[in-house]
Amino acid sequence: MPAATARKPKREIAKNRPLFTVAPWSTKHEATRSTIEAYVEITGDWETIAEVNDDAGIDAEATANFIARAVNEHEKQKELISQMAAALELCLECKGMTWEAEHDASIALQRAKQS
Repeated sequence: MPAATARKPKREIAKNRPLFTVAPWSTKHEATRSTIEAYVEITGDWETIAEVNDDAGIDAEATANFIARAVNEHEKQKELISQMAAALELCLECKGMTWEAEHDASIALQRAKQS
């Protein structure tokens, strides 16, 4: 019977997160088909999650690239959206604008303008 392998605690995984998880989906292309792969953090490896085949009116490479870019862009913006929502919630909870609320809103606004 094989020995049980211990999983790393989530905190340790997050601390050692590889840089490529910023863009967790990628594509591989062949002559008539493309695969979409996702980085699975718990296994520490890439796994195929979808295949796209050329067909009438469908370019497999373009379609796979579009899907991967859409997911990766969402991952990049998720933190900004969360920060902006938190800043707005703080503004709504305050009777007046506190320094903390103004500071958080200013940072979120600056990041949004740079995106």
